Order: sequence, then structure tokens, then C-alpha cells
Amino acid sequence: MALQRTHPLLGRMWLTASGDTPYVHLDQVSNDWDFIFLDYADATTSSFTFESTGACLSVTYPLVWLVLTLRSKPDTDCPGNDSETDFVSAVKSKVAAGGTVALGVGTSMDQKTFAAKTSADLDHLVAGISDVVDAFGFNGAVVDCAACSSDVPVAGYCDKVASLLKKLRNKLGSNFTLAVQHALVQDFSSDNLLDTSCTCPSVFNLSADNDTVVDLTFIDFAEWSDSFADLYGAIQYWNSSDGLAAVADLFIHGLPASTSAPAALPPQRLVIGTAGGIDVNADTRLAALQHAMSCITEGNDCNSYKPRDGPQPSFVGFLDRDYRINDDELAQGKFRKAMKPFLAGLPGGDSSTTTTLSGSSTESDASSSTGGSNPKGAS
Repeated sequence: MALQRTHPLLGRMWLTASGDTPYVHLDQVSNDWDFIFLDYADATTSSFTFESTGACLSVTYPLVWLVLTLRSKPDTDCPGNDSETDFVSAVKSKVAAGGTVALGVGTSMDQKTFAAKTSADLDHLVAGISDVVDAFGFNGAVVDCAACSSDVPVAGYCDKVASLLKKLRNKLGSNFTLAVQHALVQDFSSDNLLDTSCTCPSVFNLSADNDTVVDLTFIDFAEWSDSFADLYGAIQYWNSSDGLAAVADLFIHGLPASTSAPAALPPQRLVIGTAGGIDVNADTRLAALQHAMSCITEGNDCNSYKPRDGPQPSFVGFLDRDYRINDDELAQGKFRKAMKPFLAGLPGGDSSTTTTLSGSSTESDASSSTGGSNPKGAS
């Protein structure tokens, strides 16, 4: 199912406190967020349960045949736990307001176990996911896909993920938003963006297929260097405005054939995730994302990088890997309050107002200092 906005405000949300990321009740999250990506339920176990998210919910009864019982986490981890009733009510409220609340479905927690699943195992998994969707009111899911374990491809894994996506589409129907997130690895032996041995061509083909098994494709990097070659062969740096625009352009056009990389992906289904290490300064972060988005969709506010074949007004957008909805809601929504009207003003947006950037376009957000702070082996 296509999203209601060409350029939705996308965000990831932890369902539990994690490190420096606090827990936030879903009913406290603004409806400005058009797509809420909830991290992650483990799909590699024998039974798919919502409990594996570690969600900060307290429940009083089991759900369906999955034995979907959630432990009440201690107040030290989850101050003022959500009740399950309030959580479900918040999901349904956001869906009714036109938003997408998508459950992350994790296939990469144990790729070898997932690769060993039979067709009957996948049917059992799909039934479990469907039951969770029905119980909590989710109208979307994001299936993660990571072809390599410790940099080694796992035989059979990719085809099982592709099969799961097809089965989910058949089960959940065309009105359900089904997405895949590719966790990719950069090629550290050259300037190429991708180590193609750690990609899943069968899953990428679903993203490029007009059959729309997959509504959205999230591109994420589990391992990266500080720089890469763009479509022109020039070196760009991760998380600068030029670098973000260049990554989007690469996947929109398809990476060079010499890399055996995936084919071009439809921009209207493409979301690019930032690599770790984007500048933690909120204003710099916002400016880099806005400049890159304006550059790709309008051809405006570009620094040195220009989209090869001109603007791509249908490109969906960027998803900040490190800055969660949890963080922004506790910061009084600074990011979303600036980004929401900006996205609405882009081509195809739902506003006729002129796009307003946070800060002027400068070379400062294009410096290499933002890249490489989380190098190979860290994700």
C-alpha cells in the first residue's frame, strides 16, 4: 500500500529504553510522524512473539495461540509502563489519523537459523506475524535483510527472506504497507559503495518489481567506511549533504554494472538511511538532511554534488539511523517540527508553501568530519 504522502516524516522508535535512548509512550508521540518504524521482533525463533521486542508494556492476559505474553519490565527500565490497552489504542489512533505504524520483523538475529526454515516454518511465521498485526492494530511491517553473518554470506538466507515477503503480501493483502530494510556492507577493498557478496539480489528484485510485493525499500549500512565513489567516480563522505544525495542517486540509477550491484530502484519506494556517525548537533543534522532532500527532489540547495539526470521529485526520503522518535519527542519535537513543513513544501508534498531550509546551504555540513566515526565492524 502506497503511503498517503509523497515525502512522509519517517522515524524509528525503540519500544524499550536502550542505552541513551529513553522510552516514550506511543500515545505521547505526535501524529506528525507519518511512518513509525518500531524496532524489532525476532523472526528467527520457533514462535514469533511481540515479547522479543522487549516492549515496555504491562499485560494482564495472553493473546492468541502464540502465547503472546509480555513480561512487565521493572520501573527502573520503563518508568510508568504502558498498558497494553493504551498501546493498542495509540496504534489504532495513529492509523485512523492516516499514519503507518510498522512492526520491525527481524530475520537477521540468527541468519543460519532463519535460512534453515522450511516452507511450513515460514507459513507458521506468517501466521504468527498476522496474529500480532491483528492483536495490536499495526498496518505495516518492515522485514530486515542482512545477507552476511560476520562478513560471510549465509547460504539460502536471501531466498527465505524473499519467500517470507511474498507470503506476507499474500496473507496481509494490498492495503498493508510491507517494507524491507537491507542491511548492507560497504566494499572496503575499493571505492565501491557495496560489497555485493553481502546483498540479496532475490530480495532487491522484489523491490524493483512492478508487482509491488514490497511497498518501501529502506537502505541501511551495517558496516561502512568514511567515503565512497559516487556516480561520477568522485569521492563523497557519509552523512554530508553531498554524500546523502549521492547515495540516493546511486540507488535510484543502479550502481555501476561492474559491481554486480542491484538494479535501479524506483524512487517512489526508496528510503535511504543515514550511516552511523551523523553529526550529533541537531541543527547540523537537520540541515544536512534537508539540503540532501532538496537537492535530490528539486535540484536546489546542492553543494558540489548534482543529481546525474536531474531532480527525482518522487524520491521518498531519508531515515535517520541514530536519532530516534524517542529522542525527538523528549526534545519537544525540534526535528519533526522543522522537518514536517519542509517535506510538505517539496514537489509532490501536501503544501503549496515554499520549502524552508534550516540554515543556509554551506560547505560545513559536507565536510568529511561527519564520516567514519563508526567504522567497519560497528553498527
